[in-house]
Amino acid sequence: MNASPVKSSDMGEKQTDHRCSSCTLYLVHICYGRSFWFPLFREPLVAGMKLLGSLHGIEYSAVEGPNKECKGCLRHLKNRLKDCSPLFIFINDLVNPVFNSLRDSLLDRDEKLVAKGFASGSGASPFTKCPPPERVIQKGSPL
Repeated sequence: MNASPVKSSDMGEKQTDHRCSSCTLYLVHICYGRSFWFPLFREPLVAGMKLLGSLHGIEYSAVEGPNKECKGCLRHLKNRLKDCSPLFIFINDLVNPVFNSLRDSLLDRDEKLVAKGFASGSGASPFTKCPPPERVIQKGSPL
């Protein structure tokens, strides 16, 4: 995953030096299918990030990312907010460990390894293998 261009009304265009360590979009897709409460927790966070981004003049596009599968990923918006918003950094430091813990409680080791492999460029796209949310089997449940 190479750095992607940043487009912001106050910053012009530059390269970010942030890379993805894991494909959060893939993991979130699985979690949405496994839990009714996970979207209720995540969506207000997403709305807050988008609002804070717009207040900082960050032009976020849902099609950003190094791969076509990255459409809808918030990683680049989050990285830009880390670069320009002390308020975001403070909130992220509080919320991110809780978010990761809740997300990871819905996932198994192999799913996390697939997400890391895709983000590092060493794995194939997991999105072709990921069933639609309504067909995802609950973690630990029999087939």
